[in-house]
Amino acid sequence: MNSSSDYRDMLQEVFQKVRGQEGLSQYRLAKRIGITEQTISNVFSKRRNLSVPALERFLRGLGYGITFEPIEPASTGTEKNVARPSKRTTKPTVVPSAPNSK
Repeated sequence: MNSSSDYRDMLQEVFQKVRGQEGLSQYRLAKRIGITEQTISNVFSKRRNLSVPALERFLRGLGYGITFEPIEPASTGTEKNVARPSKRTTKPTVVPSAPNSK
């Protein structure tokens, strides 16, 4: 799956895979998850977004789950963010710093 894809594209891809294996229809998926078939249609056609709990329920209905992995932050290569105290408050703020050389 392309990491730049919309999550609904990824859901559609998973649904098509499960549909091929189980013969699962949108109607049966809707019954499994407890939502309407129209809601599923709206998600796949990108007319509706899902909250994280709804996305998790949707995926569980397909036999999948959500996994969170650390990713490398986007970097310009010239700055590194570090927390330092602000002059106005004792709360940390993010300020640019030179990258560590190794």
